[in-house]
Amino acid sequence: MKSKSLKWMFWMLWVVIFPLSAQASNLELVGGKYRVVGNNPIYGKYVGTVTVSQKGSSYYFYWNYVGVASYEGNGSVSGNNQITVQWGLPGQAKLGTVVYSVGSDGRLKGVVRMYSNPAYLGNETLTPGA
Repeated sequence: MKSKSLKWMFWMLWVVIFPLSAQASNLELVGGKYRVVGNNPIYGKYVGTVTVSQKGSSYYFYWNYVGVASYEGNGSVSGNNQITVQWGLPGQAKLGTVVYSVGSDGRLKGVVRMYSNPAYLGNETLTPGA
């Protein structure tokens, strides 16, 4: 009987802990230079680069969009494999948020929103290795 309960406990640990550790590992992939491709209601399609650095539990993002502008933002983990970033022009008030889902391949897929226009929805994908 002890053997069955030990097997049951081991199985429960495997089912609960393994997925949690696998999910947390995607966040470990975040950092470095990325190529960004996006689309939004103001600029349409856009491309550029993003540099992401981590300091403790915070992330710093610096976007450089070709022919548009540069933005910066600070983010933190907001769920399983998600990072929410408040972004804006360097040194100015934040203009909105982007919520990135971090994939197992290291790509970040984001939904972009502006504070001044709740209907504004953009999307962008950050691919490692810009």
